[in-house]
Formats: sequence, C-alpha cells, structure tokens
Amino acid sequence: MKEKTEVKKGTTIYLGPTINKAVKKAAKDEDRSFTKQIERILKDWLVDKGYLKKEEIF
Repeated sequence: MKEKTEVKKGTTIYLGPTINKAVKKAAKDEDRSFTKQIERILKDWLVDKGYLKKEEIF
C-alpha cells in the first residue's frame, strides 16, 4: 500500500485580536500548536460544510 505524503504549503492569515486570543487559548487547552489548532478548525469546518470528506484528511 502506498503511503500518503502531505505537502505543506504556507499561507498568511490575519485574525482580529479576540479570535487570535481564543484560538491561542484553545490550542493551549488541547495541547496543540497555534498552527495545528487553526488547521484542525479549518478541517472540521470543511468536513462539516461538505467541502472535504473525512477520509481525505491525513
């Protein structure tokens, strides 16, 4: 079976101070980095809205 390799691409996002603070707190509470927390939030939203299938996440 061929192993999936994930190619990461950088991006820049700008968050308001309230959202930034909330994401940092959530990341700390869930023992994740800020970047991984943003990625988790985006993945969950994309799956929820039907833009991404759960099995496509690796």
